[in-house]
Amino acid sequence: MTTDARPVTDADCLLGATTDTRHAAPAVTDGHSGASGTIPSRNVGPSFPDYLRAALSTPEARADFERGCEWDRARADFVRVARTREWRANRDAATCGHCGRALAASEPVWWIRAHGSHSGNALTVTCAACAPDWWKARSRQGACETCGRAVGMARRWSHHVFCSARCRWRWGNARHAAPRVTVTCAVCGRAFVPPRRDAKACSPACRQRAYRQREAQADAPEVTG
Repeated sequence: MTTDARPVTDADCLLGATTDTRHAAPAVTDGHSGASGTIPSRNVGPSFPDYLRAALSTPEARADFERGCEWDRARADFVRVARTREWRANRDAATCGHCGRALAASEPVWWIRAHGSHSGNALTVTCAACAPDWWKARSRQGACETCGRAVGMARRWSHHVFCSARCRWRWGNARHAAPRVTVTCAVCGRAFVPPRRDAKACSPACRQRAYRQREAQADAPEVTG
């Protein structure tokens, strides 16, 4: 007895998964007359299993399909490795997110677009050699607000400058841990500790009273001499 030594490919698995009859129209029964019938198919033309068998009927088509699967797997592996490398670089800026080279603590870094992002909007920390010249021309140099490291960022993302996620976390923790300053309520004049840095009213009642005062001033007619 002879056995087929050819390994099972992705095309065989896909064709084997489409040999069932679940795509066939089920039988139904008319509730009034009791006559059984078949639900009409909404698809025009051959079903997907038939189309797939016809498309993979030749060895050349199966080889092209296998090459496409190999490319998809290689792309998935590249994205997985790139995401891991970029995540480690963004965490503490100790390595480059593109080449993986170790970076000195005083070495300038650049935030550029990440390779492992599907949307294309994510950024990663890179060394000066991996940052393209056209990106440097659109960016500006600044100092990290936590450690003072030189950082290059695009102008539209440079409201706050940090060299890594760790420095951003330290800056946020220090900001939240800072003691609150006692201020005076702009409505009733009572001293209070604001829950927010831009708070001007001590309570919701005073905040509503200030809103009504602003509305009344806006609706008041202008007096001309």
